[in-house]
Amino acid sequence: MNRHSMSRWILLGGGILLALLFSAVLLVAAPRLFFRFVGLAGMVLMVLSVAVMVLTCRRAKRVNAMSQVVPVVVSLVTVAIYAAVLRMSVGVVGAVGCAILGILVGAGWGLTGRFFESRGQVRMTGTPWHLVVWGCVFALNQCVATIGGRGPAAMLLLLFLSVGLVFGRSGVTLARYARFRSGMRVAPPLLS
Repeated sequence: MNRHSMSRWILLGGGILLALLFSAVLLVAAPRLFFRFVGLAGMVLMVLSVAVMVLTCRRAKRVNAMSQVVPVVVSLVTVAIYAAVLRMSVGVVGAVGCAILGILVGAGWGLTGRFFESRGQVRMTGTPWHLVVWGCVFALNQCVATIGGRGPAAMLLLLFLSVGLVFGRSGVTLARYARFRSGMRVAPPLLS
């Protein structure tokens, strides 16, 4: 490591440590202000995530089997942990209904990417439809969370919707990836 790189890591580590210390002091001294700050930081992160999605939608991303399996596993573990912590039931009909709706929307989302080969790797880019589906899912999530008052039941149902969404998108993308690998050179999006 050169000296410039080392000083950058030291500054980054010191900044993180200082932010954590400041957060702990603020949480103890003024919890209301701390949570207001956390809410503001969350809104800034949401705006940044939307900007990143819009700006990088058409950027090629590497696709392989693991890149489609890992999000499904993470989603299942997340919903299992959240349900265990809440210890509440949203009913089988609600959970299955949200999961099926998520699978259908996710499958549509999985149809929107364009596959191609670059330097021996399979890559996929988003299309305008990819961005539209993502925007609709994002808006649905925000609307349900706002209407449901961000209560535990509403959030748990959104997690089931999310699991379905990830399962549908990853499943369709994985099937398209396998078909692409079996011989196609350029696979246009099925929805264009």
